[in-house]
Amino acid sequence: HHARREGAPLVLAHAFGASLPPPPPSVLLTYADAAEVAASVVQDVERELVELTEGSQSCRTVTAPGAASHLLVDLGRDARLVVVQHRVPTWLGRLFVGSTVNAAAAHCACPVVSVPMDWHPATGTLGDVVVGVHEGGAPLAAVAAGLDWASATRARLRVVHAWHLDGAYDDIISSRVAAEWHAEQVQTLESVVTDLRRRASSVTVPADAPVQVPVRAPAEMPVEVRVEVRHEWPT
Repeated sequence: HHARREGAPLVLAHAFGASLPPPPPSVLLTYADAAEVAASVVQDVERELVELTEGSQSCRTVTAPGAASHLLVDLGRDARLVVVQHRVPTWLGRLFVGSTVNAAAAHCACPVVSVPMDWHPATGTLGDVVVGVHEGGAPLAAVAAGLDWASATRARLRVVHAWHLDGAYDDIISSRVAAEWHAEQVQTLESVVTDLRRRASSVTVPADAPVQVPVRAPAEMPVEVRVEVRHEWPT
């Protein structure tokens, strides 16, 4: 849908490598064999895309040896958007395989959209576009990206900054300052959004600062898309 809205071509990418399949046969799968399988994979997906779009969406396919995250980062240098599926592996699988989504999001030069495995396109009224931000509404680039998406999909943008204290401190401190802090944060978020709204004045932008574990706040909202903030700590 995003490619259609912007008139952009779609690239179907698949990374492959040689692996050791379970016996039989107990021999290494060569890169030549893996490349042949990879070509078959993207051809099948390309046919599915043609059926879904009735041939109206232009696309090309790319296969390359190596890690999927490396391929996505390379393609992301010239892309306007990278879309991947978010899978939930076991802790053991994550330990040995890692996360393509996290690696791509950390290093891509363009926005990365992570689509959950159980997500389905909404029918009827779409939910909000939710942007999670740091204190003071930073970074503005994340808010601007959410605003552009809300404008393109005719959705409402919701700017959220959630906060939570661990253990007993949460009960002791939040009970005394939660209301005052909430009002201050909402006022700050609204002032940040005011200047950006000039680029999409038709978008409604409510702000909220709930007392909640940050990772849970956007997840519990009915949304069209979430724009998350990833903080890079200095080394």
